[in-house]
Formats: sequence, C-alpha cells, structure tokens
Amino acid sequence: DISSLKGFKSFIITNLCYVFLKNKTFLQRRFRHYLKLLNDFSEVFKNVQAAQAKDDKTRKAIVEKQNKLSLELDEFLSLLKDKYPKYHTLKYENITAKAEEIQALLDDKTTLLEYFVADSASYLFALSKAKVNLYKIPITRKKIQKEVRNFRKALTNYQFILNKQDKAFALFTDKAYWFYENFLKRALAECQAENLIIVADAELGYLPFETFLTKEVKSQKVDYKNLAYLINDYKISYNYSATLWKENLNSPKPINNSQVLACAASYGRPDSNLLNIRKPNIFKNRAHLKPLPAAQTEITALSKHFQGDFLYGDSTNEAFFKENAQDYGVIHLAMHGIVHNRVPMLSSLAFTENRDSLEDNFLQAYEISKLQLNADLVVLSACETGYGKFEQGEGVVSLARSFMYAGVPSLVVSLWQVNDNSTARIMKDLYTYLAEGMSKDEALRQAKLNYIKNAKGTIAHPAFWSPFVQLGDNRPMTIATKGNNYITWIGGSLGLLVFLLGTARIGRKAELW
Repeated sequence: DISSLKGFKSFIITNLCYVFLKNKTFLQRRFRHYLKLLNDFSEVFKNVQAAQAKDDKTRKAIVEKQNKLSLELDEFLSLLKDKYPKYHTLKYENITAKAEEIQALLDDKTTLLEYFVADSASYLFALSKAKVNLYKIPITRKKIQKEVRNFRKALTNYQFILNKQDKAFALFTDKAYWFYENFLKRALAECQAENLIIVADAELGYLPFETFLTKEVKSQKVDYKNLAYLINDYKISYNYSATLWKENLNSPKPINNSQVLACAASYGRPDSNLLNIRKPNIFKNRAHLKPLPAAQTEITALSKHFQGDFLYGDSTNEAFFKENAQDYGVIHLAMHGIVHNRVPMLSSLAFTENRDSLEDNFLQAYEISKLQLNADLVVLSACETGYGKFEQGEGVVSLARSFMYAGVPSLVVSLWQVNDNSTARIMKDLYTYLAEGMSKDEALRQAKLNYIKNAKGTIAHPAFWSPFVQLGDNRPMTIATKGNNYITWIGGSLGLLVFLLGTARIGRKAELW
C-alpha cells in the first residue's frame, strides 16, 4: 500500500543517523541515493490518485516504479538486519507478544495496562494473571492532545505554579482527576492489583500516571501534600510495549564487573582556537554550556560507597566512555544534555572537551543506540530524557529510547526540566532504598513518597517530585560496594546509569536548536 510510505522520510533520517559513525563509507555512498529514493517515493505517492484517471500505460509505469523502489527499500532493510541485528529487531520487526504469554509472566498482584489512541476513540487493554479486559474510551485524539497540553502546563510550568498558585492548583486537580476518571478508574475497579505496568500511547506517554488523583478535589485551598495521588496506592512502572517487557524478562543476565563508572564533565568558555578542529555549530554549542559545580560532589559521594572508577575533568570524554562503558555494572554521568527538537536522534550528552581529533565530545542519541552496553538499568536523572517527538508505530523518540537500542532493559527517565534541590533529595532516597534491595519501581515510589511527606507548601507540588518514571525491568541486582564484596543493592546484576544534565536550579538542560 503506497500510503504506508508516508513515514519514509523519518525512516531514512533515523537510519542514516544510526549508521553514521559505524560506517562512514556506507553513509557517503548511500546518503544521496536514499534521499533520492525518498523524493521518488513522494513523487509516486502524489501521482497515485491522478493516475487512477489516466490510461493503462501510465498506471503500469507508476506501478513498475513503485515496485522498483520497494525492492530497493527491502534491500536497505536487509542490510540493516545483517549489520545491526539488535537495532533492526527492536525497531522494525513487528513482533507482538500474545496475551497469554504476557499473563503467564504476571504475578497475582500485577496488572499490565496498554493503551491505543486512535483518531475517533482510544482503547485500553488490561491484562492480569486471570483475565484480559478491553475498554473503549470515547475520547478523540485531538481531545487527548489538548488535555495533555493543559495537564503538562499544570505539571511543568514552574513560573505558573509559583506565581499563580490558585489557578495552578485548580488546573492541576481538575486535569489529574479527569485523566484518572477517563483512563484508569474502570480498569482499576475490576482488578486487585498492587503493581501497575503502563504501556502508554501517543501523548499519554508524556504523563506520569502516579500524579493522577483518585478522588475529585472540591476545596479551593492550595494543598498538594494531602491529595489522593495514584502513587499512594500503587507501584508503577512503564514500558514501550508489552513485547519489550516480555523480552526483557526472558533475556539472559548481562555480564559486567558490577562496579561503578562515574564521570562528571567540566565546562568553561572554549578557546577560539578550538575552531581549528571543530565546526562552528559545535563550537557554538560548547560556548553555551555553563559549569556544573555540583557534578564533582555527586561522583565523590558515590566513590565513598561503591567500587569502580570516578572521573572528573579531561578524563570524562566521549572516546573513553565509548571504549569502556560496556564493562561496568553502574555508570554515573554528571553532565549537560542538549535536546534537538527537530531531529531527536541528534540530541546529545556533552562530555568534557579534550580536543580529540576523532570525537567531538557530544555523544548523540544515534551513537548511543549502537553501543553494546551490558548495564541493565539506566537512570537518566536529567531534563526531559524520556520526552521526545511522538511517531506513530515508533513511540517517543528520546535519549532514553536510544539506550534500549543499545541493549539496556531498564531505565529511570525524566519527563520535563527537573529541579536541582528536589532531584538531589529524591536521588539520595532512591539510592538508599535500592541499597536495601527494593525493586526499582518501589524504590522510586518510596523516594517520592518521602519527598511529599517532608515537603511544605508549594514545593510538595508534583512538578518537584514526579518527573522521574521507571521504564522496563524492575528486578533486583548486585553491585560492588566498599567494605564488602558483592551485596544486593539494586537487584540482580543490573547496571545503573545516572545522567545529571544541568544548567540552572530549575532545569538541567540546554536547548541549542
């Protein structure tokens, strides 16, 4: 069907980015060819309807051209499959886990909720150990988009939250209950779950479900501390698909040294001589990055408790990370992140500039996607690491998604710009609970509940405690600590990757496009 070619432009850009550093010769040889192929597809698509009214000869010529282009596309996919099998499997093989296979892996206290958003209505599949329920949600895609924008304003706009407290409280409580009532209430009333696995779709993937309110708020008094948040009643984790969740559980345990690689990047005004080895746009990006005084403190704190390597300054560079990251069970990177809104696969993490002639010290999402990482957990304690452009059939394209392409089965990511102070408190408690052997979703939940319990006034707002969500496998791991050999800390031989991307007290991010 020629209509299926509408998304080909995104397909081409993503895959050319993916193979860019892996094989520059391939890129140089194929880049213009596939851009031409893209234009040819567009031309064919535009002419299909017109051709229906023309003679048989014209229609035959268009069909022949379409078939030729399809063969070239198949050839490209075959090449991807041969050279990059893991990436191809995750991104292009449409493998759907059967409901009974998912149910067999669920325990009696867990329900998996998978959403599908269509133009005229949405659907929710609720899978528990005993049954599968399907719920139709009579809300259009446009309505969902509008309500998500309103809810995210109430969740993420710090100036609105602090300066217009009454309006902000009314907007938050209204939307938080609206989403619960329409997207969760019926399903939860018919199950006895304590643990929820959320597979969101479309713009629903931009929301932390734990902020939904299970009771309608009628009082106008601003009080975020005592609201009936969903997190009070459930452990919540997220997944990109039920199939990926199943595959993560069935995947063999990765082999790593169970140690920590912690890196804190340093920044300063770049010397103008850097232009001799860097392109102007790279130099410009570097010039915008402000120092992160807390970065070294963060890795120093880790070094007191765990075995591994703890680096700061010039040693924290892209080349070192690429060469060594696969060996560690725990990786902690404290550095800026740069979000590329137009092409998410070009978003990057900014390492220290060391004048390397081969690497520009901006580790981009497409480069992450082709790494072979043996860590099982990536914690992106940063701004909007789980937030990206939504593409139908692809989900949210983000830095977090790139780590799944690299083989990481579990992540903790943020959905908007985070606050430094609240992040530090939540991360401290997260580490503490993980060290006690809690599952990752429960550890994050308890860290958030602690924050709410101890917060006063407006700082109890979900904007400060709910940006972080846990994706994928939540099982325990071991990690090498100082004073003991290998003790249970986070759960079964998993790795931890904490990216602290920072610019200011509110918002650890740099947007340079």
